[in-house]
Amino acid sequence: MTRLRPGIRRLYSILSKCNSPHSVERLTELSILLIFPPNPFFFLLFFAGYSQTLAKGLREGCCSYTKTTKGVDDYVKIRWEKHLVLAVVLLMAAGGTAVAEDAPWAAITDEEFTFVVGFAAGGSVDLTARITADALSALGIDVNVVNRPGSVGVEAAGWVAEQSPESNIMFWGVPMTLFFEPAKRDVGFTWEDFSPVASLGGATFCLGMAADAPWDDLDELLEWAKDNPGELTVGGQGELTQTHFTVALIFDGAGVEYVYVPFAGGADVQMNLAGGHVDVGHLSLAAAYPLYSAGELKIPAHTSIFVERVDMAPDVPNIAEYGFPDARESHIMFLWAPKGTSEDIINPLSEAIGVALQEPAIIQRLEDMGILVSYLDAEGTYELTQDIHSESIPAFVDWYENY
Repeated sequence: MTRLRPGIRRLYSILSKCNSPHSVERLTELSILLIFPPNPFFFLLFFAGYSQTLAKGLREGCCSYTKTTKGVDDYVKIRWEKHLVLAVVLLMAAGGTAVAEDAPWAAITDEEFTFVVGFAAGGSVDLTARITADALSALGIDVNVVNRPGSVGVEAAGWVAEQSPESNIMFWGVPMTLFFEPAKRDVGFTWEDFSPVASLGGATFCLGMAADAPWDDLDELLEWAKDNPGELTVGGQGELTQTHFTVALIFDGAGVEYVYVPFAGGADVQMNLAGGHVDVGHLSLAAAYPLYSAGELKIPAHTSIFVERVDMAPDVPNIAEYGFPDARESHIMFLWAPKGTSEDIINPLSEAIGVALQEPAIIQRLEDMGILVSYLDAEGTYELTQDIHSESIPAFVDWYENY
């Protein structure tokens, strides 16, 4: 037995919004391409042009139009018959795009999930959510990623905590939001308002500075800052946050006077760093790498606690090499559901994520952005985050209270 992928179900709603015969034709043609690549015969037919002929024939045979009184095609309305186009395509697709009924996650392929990200698009949290959603889509699980940036993810997490356990709305984030922020102030939720689903590994963070900056490494930067007290500006994610704490461990630890500038997320740090609004930025390697690879950004150090060197930037030293071992960070990416979410949802979704993260292409995409892939299921995610909670939070709270 098989089950159609949720992606195909979307075609009906998309088609119903088409407002020209050509848009219907193109959509039908695209549907054929998406549906049949697993079948070499249909794949060859597409490149032979037969799918275009079929699409045009379906459009002409199943759709009727009404022209404007001017007798031109500047306005064409597709009547209800257009839905027959998709009906035919769906019948053709029944044997080509399927999920095995015995797959551990088959029971949730009829569900639609929303992963809520508390940061703007373009940063590591957002990108990992979207890569995971793409991987799950290939397994027949429909996931929509929504950005609700604000207060280093607190607004998004708080909103998810208020959702029904049956909503399939989940929080995709990092320990900074779910553990560090609630430890220092009342944010309206704690980690206990959620149930863990899975984690995929840790993001690598780094320091970045403009390519034309007068410093080539961190030692030169710190020496200049000491000679010019109060002139250095450092941008980071949020104020009095976990990432701000890392900045303090480096620059306060070096005895430097500087101005800290808080931003909403890594994408904002990147933008302001590129625009010359701050001298140094603390951000994910995923956000920094596009500028770094283009020669527009220097990365004097990364702050990963997991590795000494990162494959995507092997020449960048670990912050510990500059004498700041306590500034190494653990930024795991994880998925949490509202408390009370059924294990019949959590367990198959977690298992699907684990399978998706075994796909070499997915691993490569994540590693290319500095993510060290290490999947943990719900139980493993819980145990790891409890270690973070017990080992890192006390020092963070002490810094916060004495800031």
